[in-house]
Amino acid sequence: MDDKTYAVAITKEAADLLLPLARRFLHQSGASFYFNAKKIEPNEQNYFRMWLEDKLPDGKMGEFELRIHHRFICAVVYAADAANVKNFFGFTPESNPDRQ
Repeated sequence: MDDKTYAVAITKEAADLLLPLARRFLHQSGASFYFNAKKIEPNEQNYFRMWLEDKLPDGKMGEFELRIHHRFICAVVYAADAANVKNFFGFTPESNPDRQ
């Protein structure tokens, strides 16, 4: 995957529902919750589709697909370089203390 990143902000309600399932992917900055997605497909009828990347137990990077109902999406910010997301939201993928 390349370095482009989509920061997908979700509602507090969605974060409460998804935290037990997607803790390693979900990030928090203040009162806001975000996913760092490598690809997005926002045009499905009911769901916002995104692809997340994470390190697998064997050390290789893996890609995971997640679909969230459109009503849970607050905003999407694109950054050509993942480092720019930090400047915009004040977080990086490593800023999640629950990430293992």
